[in-house]
Amino acid sequence: MLTDDLESFLHVLGWMSLRYVPASDSYLAFHRGIDMAMFDEHYQQQGHSEQGGHQKSQALRAGNYPSSTFQPRQETPLVNLLQELRKPFKSLYGKPPTDEERDRVNVPFNCSDRKLIQLWAAIDQFDQDMECLQSSTWFVDTMKMALDEKKWPTDDMADDDLPIAFADDTERQAQQRISQHKNTHSVWERSKGLSRGSKRAASPTPERSAKRCRSTPTTSGTQN
Repeated sequence: MLTDDLESFLHVLGWMSLRYVPASDSYLAFHRGIDMAMFDEHYQQQGHSEQGGHQKSQALRAGNYPSSTFQPRQETPLVNLLQELRKPFKSLYGKPPTDEERDRVNVPFNCSDRKLIQLWAAIDQFDQDMECLQSSTWFVDTMKMALDEKKWPTDDMADDDLPIAFADDTERQAQQRISQHKNTHSVWERSKGLSRGSKRAASPTPERSAKRCRSTPTTSGTQN
């Protein structure tokens, strides 16, 4: 279903953001571990295949996706994009309006009745959200608007060295996990440097650039 595909894309983008985007100093390894744990949650009923957990849907229903504690270190439209993409799913996982509630706002009512106005607004928002999830138009337009933003940083490379601590870790375990991760990453970086150095030493001629010029498509060819 299209709705499932749109939600899957949102979760992939959410996971990548939490895992690789450097955040503010107040966003600790413990916070990142808690936020990322919802992507790993799963359960299996007897005789059935494994199913995803409920933490993701609960976060979407609460409108706390991504977590409010996650703030990228650099100014970026990324968080706003995630928040825009999540909005229709708040209605999807929320309580739909009943037939009785629809009947109450489908007839003329006193515009000074604040409760009825709020009910009408909630039903209208629900219908709009459901319409968004029935077509790819809303999703594509949201992505285009975000990409047209001028505030995307130019030096926001992914960081694979972000520390993660899990919710069931003690403080000491968390520090050990963070230290182990950093040591492993440092060893990996040194091994890459040694590997490159060995290749250069063994090469009798200077290495040539691996870049290729992009060929210009001819008018008679077919452009993929």
